Amino acid sequence: MYSKELLELDHNTALYMIDEMQVQIDEKRTELAGSNRELSQTKEKLADIADQLTKTEDQLTQTENQLTQTTSQASSKLKLIIKNPSWTSRPY
Repeated sequence: MYSKELLELDHNTALYMIDEMQVQIDEKRTELAGSNRELSQTKEKLADIADQLTKTEDQLTQTENQLTQTTSQASSKLKLIIKNPSWTSRPY
């Protein structure tokens, strides 16, 4: 049989182990909270980058449209010049 002292020692050992596990749980919670904050910040940065990408794509589309329009206008003017070369002649 166990003596009263051994039972008390077993009880105290179990309490100590529970306390140690609680410390580890608290540390892991703190780490998890830090990781969650970092993840949240990373998500915000990613959202900002996605917004910037969308704006850049929109600007690119506008620039491409302007280029297409300018090219079309230049092509039309070139066709007119080719049909009537006297328009480009300047008296000196």
